[in-house]
Amino acid sequence: MPYTLGNIRFTGQYGPKALTSQHAARYANTALVGGGTVLQKTGDEPVTLDFEAYLHFSFINVAAAVLAFETAKASGAALPLSDDEGGQYGDYVITSYSVTRSQANPTGETVAATVAVTLLQYVDPDPAGTALRASASNALALSANNPIPAVVAALPLTDQGQVVSTTLSANSGVTAAAVLVDQAAIPGADSVSILSRASALYSDARRAIEATAAKLTEAQTLAGRVPGMLEAAQAAALVFSSAAEAAAAGDITNAKAQSVNAVASIAGVAAIGRPLFVNQILRR
Repeated sequence: MPYTLGNIRFTGQYGPKALTSQHAARYANTALVGGGTVLQKTGDEPVTLDFEAYLHFSFINVAAAVLAFETAKASGAALPLSDDEGGQYGDYVITSYSVTRSQANPTGETVAATVAVTLLQYVDPDPAGTALRASASNALALSANNPIPAVVAALPLTDQGQVVSTTLSANSGVTAAAVLVDQAAIPGADSVSILSRASALYSDARRAIEATAAKLTEAQTLAGRVPGMLEAAQAAALVFSSAAEAAAAGDITNAKAQSVNAVASIAGVAAIGRPLFVNQILRR
């Protein structure tokens, strides 16, 4: 089965034969006077995943593939893992990998190898804060070179393309609005004007995500491929509406709270639809 780990895609002959998962619990072991013990569960250990992938120069650049694992391990980045059937496995870090080189060309370059990778589940201790920080970073990038509209414009006008494009448009508006809300809270800022702009962006995002929901409702086969995305989009539309109202009212405290909710909502829609997004953008 094809899998995607961050920006590393395993498909065809490169696809792992299987994923092995390990699930463990933690227990406190207390010895009783006179013999015996008391066990008390204290929690669960992060899930560990192991897999092997075969590399051969005939279908992949072996050196580049190995470098991708090294880069991901060195960065410590939490990478989302999914499959092409809509399965979402959560975020993982690469804790280790080993490379068994089985063939080299006359110049010594590895042309065939097997890589064994160990992943450890990453659980974000502050998802709302992470989402808000990511939205700020994304919005600053958008203000610099605005890549989202270029991607949207390049997508074909299929049902899948329209769902991806309207969702990306909603994401663009929400991330930009979140930065404006932060700017409005800076002492001396023209908060009324800034929040008014944020409110307009949230309203645009609501209309975009409503278009996503409408297309998913119309294209039932597509909705079936990404279960839960329709409901997430409909819920996000309500959140964006509340964010627009809070910003329009000029209430900084409520606007910031609604900003966090809006960012989390669009992140949820994107997480559910990630395989759809990857397939569509790679095919454009």
